[in-house]
Amino acid sequence: PLFPDRSISLLHIDPPYVYRGGVYSSRSALSLACDNADPVAAIQMVIDLLRDWQPKLAVNGVVNLWQPWGLLAAEIVDAVSQYNWELWGPIIWDKGRPQPGDFATPYSTQGEMLWMLSRKGDAPANCDGSSRESILRFSSGEFPSAADRQTHAFEKPEALLRHLLLKHTCEGDLVFDACGCTGGMSVAAINHGRDWVYAESNEENHHIGAGNIFR
Repeated sequence: PLFPDRSISLLHIDPPYVYRGGVYSSRSALSLACDNADPVAAIQMVIDLLRDWQPKLAVNGVVNLWQPWGLLAAEIVDAVSQYNWELWGPIIWDKGRPQPGDFATPYSTQGEMLWMLSRKGDAPANCDGSSRESILRFSSGEFPSAADRQTHAFEKPEALLRHLLLKHTCEGDLVFDACGCTGGMSVAAINHGRDWVYAESNEENHHIGAGNIFR
């Protein structure tokens, strides 16, 4: 209720990835703390967002929904249809190096999927005229030697978030950094003249995110 209808230009959602292959793990991240860290809760959170938040999107506004490598979970696909979203993607974040994964398989994943959603009939713009490539090549920094620089396993690199912010918003637009974790998208919004709202339910992550935002 705090958000007027048609006010949010970018709703950025980076939920936990715990429903494919077990709990997320990382050798280099300092923290793995996360709420909704079980398969049922994680999927339900995404479904709730798809159910409730479309009226809050500005005209031509978008949702950026991060998901693990592979197809969308069937429950999320059903919610996309049920709540009348237009689905774009996947946009692939290429991290520049393969992840360890299951050594018994012939291939390893090297990225994550970004799914863009919009209200049907809207025409999302490429606000900064940047490349329309659907493969985003940004190093993740997930190296054991970089542990002191990767605060959280779900953290996205600054350059990647800046790219998405500038593509999908103009100066003065409102960004809602839902599942905000360490606050990366909110920091990008601050640095580039966007209005922003940061939300994070996990106390440990909120402490980190607030520290990054207000430092």
